[in-house]
Amino acid sequence: PHHVQSFDTHTQHMKTDMFLRTTTKGNATACVGNSWTMVEKNLPVNIGFGPWNPNTGTEATLSNATKQRIRHVAPSELSQDISRQTNLNSMYFSGKALNKFAMLVYTVYELVKDASLSESAFSSLKSAFARFVDNRQIFPLVYDTVWKGVVSS
Repeated sequence: PHHVQSFDTHTQHMKTDMFLRTTTKGNATACVGNSWTMVEKNLPVNIGFGPWNPNTGTEATLSNATKQRIRHVAPSELSQDISRQTNLNSMYFSGKALNKFAMLVYTVYELVKDASLSESAFSSLKSAFARFVDNRQIFPLVYDTVWKGVVSS
């Protein structure tokens, strides 16, 4: 339903009078066409990885209380077995684990400003990520010549 609001003039003409009530998003509009063009104006372009506020933009500073809380819990989080948690038989869940640790290392290093606390986990994270860069994961990626795309082996 929210996509219709972003349709350009040409795509607006592809809408039909048919609707389907979705379970979570309201009425979905049936559209006929091979492609849609959507236009979004005034999208923020200054979003990074850190905290962000739609009114003020990037907020790369945390309160001292927040930093202290992160320093308190980060050691147990960073001491987890990054290699084991990211070496799964699922690209999806391996990627989620890589993201979890990357965000944690980023938060401790960039926002809490504690390089020494993040150093060991960062090294483990780089090794875990290299497994995917080098295509050495449990099910390496291969090119499927029938479907013309990359798939897990």
